[in-house]
Amino acid sequence: MSLWMGLLSTHGGSFRSGLGNSGASWALKSIIQPTSLTRGSKSKDKVSYANARYNRFSPPPKTEAIRVVTDIDDTVVSSGGLKFLGIHLGGVDNRYRRGQFYPGAITFALELSRSSSKNGGGVAANETAPSSVAVLTARAKEFKFALALKPSGKLCTAYNSVGQTHGVKGWGIGDVYYGSVAEWILQGRKGLRKYKNFELLMKDDEGRDGEKIDRKYIIVGDTGEKDEEAAERVAARYPDRLQAVFMHQVYDIRKGSVVRREDRKVNGVPFYYFRTYIGAGVKAYRHNLIDKESLKRITTHAVAELKAIDHRLAHTVAKNPLARFQKRKLLERQKLTWEEVRQDANDVAFLNPLLAH
Repeated sequence: MSLWMGLLSTHGGSFRSGLGNSGASWALKSIIQPTSLTRGSKSKDKVSYANARYNRFSPPPKTEAIRVVTDIDDTVVSSGGLKFLGIHLGGVDNRYRRGQFYPGAITFALELSRSSSKNGGGVAANETAPSSVAVLTARAKEFKFALALKPSGKLCTAYNSVGQTHGVKGWGIGDVYYGSVAEWILQGRKGLRKYKNFELLMKDDEGRDGEKIDRKYIIVGDTGEKDEEAAERVAARYPDRLQAVFMHQVYDIRKGSVVRREDRKVNGVPFYYFRTYIGAGVKAYRHNLIDKESLKRITTHAVAELKAIDHRLAHTVAKNPLARFQKRKLLERQKLTWEEVRQDANDVAFLNPLLAH
């Protein structure tokens, strides 16, 4: 009788504590099947009892989740390389006209959001809806009346549309963290501002997630607006929270092409450099961040968007010498992009049928 009373007094609290069903299940099995505590198997019983106590007091496993954190200008949409008073308005990349979405950029973000790093790095689809994309932008909060990312705006609508196309209704842009006029004037402070905003994002997510979610982040930025510096700061301080960093390699095409950057690690966090989002997808696939079907979807969407640009350029009417010159330059840059796409996907055989042009 003393043994039964001891068991009930020790484990009875599990019904009141709300620590999960494992403790309650153990207690019920102990009452219904008390034969495990008979005299003939003491050593075995001690192990079973120890395991039961471990399960009783262990917290429930956390749900793993990936959240993509992205820059906008020269990462998702081209800045066009425009300047005002000698200062770039959003970035340096001029391969596309200002406001053009980079082919495959949004689908890449969606496929990363849908993956998780369960079982030590294997790719698995999240059981819950993928996390919304967080934005760290250098756009000044003082100019939000003109530069804010509005739910009904072109950018947010594009993210929602890609989500719906893939059956993920409601996915898109979530939290947005802005810069300030100070960083627009003092360009060197942009990296620090984005790093501080990343810390604010983590704090906000922790407040929402509580103890239920083990959240890691993937940063997607570009090499032209201090995104790389911000990511380095995050990797140095929070390497366990950062799954990977993807940096879009941008440049002023008028100054000629640049040497492709080599991938590297910062405090153990991988930094992947890419020129096209098909190239980014290939690297994500090779490093087990997305699966084969995800890479195919990224490639399919990127190719479709590239062909749409081809079509628009082919039907653009150049009415004067300047317009003809600009059209010729855009056609040359589009040809260069197609060459980069083929190079990026060169040794991935299952992508060849998707690259027909």
